[in-house]
Amino acid sequence: MLKGDLRTMPLAEVLQWVAAGRKTGTLHVRRGPVDKRILLKDGALFSSWSNDPREQLGQFLLRLRLISEERLFRALSAQEERGQLLGAILLQDGVLSEDELRRALRTKAEEMVYDLFLWPSGDFEFREGELAGNILITFESAVTPVIMEGIRRLDEWHRIREVFPDQQTRFRPAQPQPAPATPLESEVVALAAAGKDLAEMGLELRRSEFDTAALVFDLCSRGLLAVDAAPRPSPAAPVYPEAEAVEPGAVPSLAVDLATLTHQRLDPQEGFVLSRVNGEWDVQSILRVCPLSEQQTLVIFSRLLQRGLIRLG
Repeated sequence: MLKGDLRTMPLAEVLQWVAAGRKTGTLHVRRGPVDKRILLKDGALFSSWSNDPREQLGQFLLRLRLISEERLFRALSAQEERGQLLGAILLQDGVLSEDELRRALRTKAEEMVYDLFLWPSGDFEFREGELAGNILITFESAVTPVIMEGIRRLDEWHRIREVFPDQQTRFRPAQPQPAPATPLESEVVALAAAGKDLAEMGLELRRSEFDTAALVFDLCSRGLLAVDAAPRPSPAAPVYPEAEAVEPGAVPSLAVDLATLTHQRLDPQEGFVLSRVNGEWDVQSILRVCPLSEQQTLVIFSRLLQRGLIRLG
């Protein structure tokens, strides 16, 4: 067993030790409430698990445009009924192929590791021989390229932070507007034109803080976007009374018109949740597709209710 703190033994050294010894087992890494598990077999990435809602398989399937929010909702509902893995349900229902699911699982594991390189601290423990027994589809990713990419991202993150000081940084499309090269780039430019900041973009794109910033940084360097020279002032954090209980079966709907809504000061998470309120989905349905914890989302619903922006039916 190997255990310690990432401040004294960096993640790169931990992974190199695992790869050099062709170890099989699970690397547990924790910081605060976030718990990540990287499964390795013969020194290679094999599978992954995280309690961070942003790193659930469904979120990566949305990010890769392999399924829609509506399809994810139906699959998660079926998961509760059948007691099966999400991937198994999507395979059985013909929504995904094995190659598509393997691609999503590989992306999920590698992105989880890359994110760990940006952690300033965290407790880790490698439990040799420990592997989960309910793994549906596996893959193998060599550890050394993952380490090199993680180190590259850490260096790039320092450069990005010099240009984008915080998650409230906003952007404007360049004029005249060069043509984006991909649909993803077009989506980012559209989000910038709509006044979305980095935090709001990350939620809409289902991407990590780094991944979103790196994508926008590239578009800025290519002249498609520019940092807004007159960023909007950050609203003071409102003080709310104790959160009201919100029933998961209640159906939220807008209590104000869109013109009124556009003048409201919403934080990125409030805006994301509010954008999923369609008068048809109940609270539980929205909880299933949000890249936020259940507790966070219920608090947001309570705030929107207290502010008179939604009603519950």
